[in-house]
Amino acid sequence: MHLRKTLRFNIKKIDIIQYVGKRGIVINSNDSNVTGFSPIKSSKKGDITFLSTTGESGITTINKSKASLIICSKEFLKKTNTVSTIIFVENPRLWFIKILNQFFVDKKIPKGVDSSAIVQSRIGKDVYVPLANYYIENRDKLKIAILQKYPKYVEKILYTSILKMKKASEQKIIDYVVLKCKV
Repeated sequence: MHLRKTLRFNIKKIDIIQYVGKRGIVINSNDSNVTGFSPIKSSKKGDITFLSTTGESGITTINKSKASLIICSKEFLKKTNTVSTIIFVENPRLWFIKILNQFFVDKKIPKGVDSSAIVQSRIGKDVYVPLANYYIENRDKLKIAILQKYPKYVEKILYTSILKMKKASEQKIIDYVVLKCKV
């Protein structure tokens, strides 16, 4: 993951453990910090990672991981042999995302375009509106294809979201821009 080279953090493991709370079971807890995140197979000391795989291959992956903190399924409780801190939860992927959002995402994202950027063109109206119109015009065909792989509510959420994005674009609330930046 390319973020490893540029983003470093220093988050106390205990803070993450407390955030998960009683919804997780922890083994091998210690005072060390989490300094980054990565996929489980390329993780290093200091990383937090997760495993969504189940079965014997999951146990092997956990035991080989060098991550400092692993989020994995409760299915693996009492089956692992590692020095890594492990938090066993019901939905590891979801908990990993929650943890990243809580501890690794800068909550103060500035709005707008930085003054050093040169806006080449605003293309939101050329992105959202045509996409929404296409989906609306072809919804019956697209819905059939979507329902073959996903539950009905997924298509409904997609359709509702597309309508909202189109409206926001038409009201100039959101926009895509093409930027020219100097590095």
